[in-house]
Amino acid sequence: MTCFAWCGASLEGMAATARFCGRKCRQSAFRVRQRRELVGTAPGEPGRFAYADPPYPGWAHKLYRDEDSYAGEVDHVALVQQLVAGGYTGWALSTSSKTLREVLPLCPAGVRVAAWVKPIGVSTRTYGMHSAWEPVIVAGGRRRRPGRRVVLARV
Repeated sequence: MTCFAWCGASLEGMAATARFCGRKCRQSAFRVRQRRELVGTAPGEPGRFAYADPPYPGWAHKLYRDEDSYAGEVDHVALVQQLVAGGYTGWALSTSSKTLREVLPLCPAGVRVAAWVKPIGVSTRTYGMHSAWEPVIVAGGRRRRPGRRVVLARV
C-alpha cells in the first residue's frame, strides 16, 4: 500500500497503524482536509458574501429618529442569526469599538475581528484619545495564502 499516489512511498514494513510515510505526507494530507472543509464555492468561482453596516447598538435613536423609515434599534441577535443562516460564503458585520463587547458574544465561534482604519485619520489640532478605526467582525470566506491582500469589493 502506498502513502499517496504522488508520493509513491510504500507503507510496508511500517507499523500497522501508520497512515503516512513521513511528515511531508502527513502535513499534505492535513492541508487537503482543510481545503475540503471550506464553506462555499470552489476556487475561481464567485461566492456570495454579505456585509451588514447597521447603526451601532444604542445609536439608532440618536441618528435616525427623525427619518421616516425609523423603526427603532436594530435587533443584532436577529441580524447575526440571519447572516449565519443566509447560506453565504462569508459575511462581515461592522460595529464600533465601544459596542464590540456587546456584539461579539452574539456571533458564532470562529469569527475574526478585523480593523477598518479610517483613511483620513485624526486632526492634529485635537488632544486626547481618538477612535481612528472600527472593528469589522468577519466569518467564513475563502482562505488565501499569506502575503496576499484580501480586498472586499462592492458589486
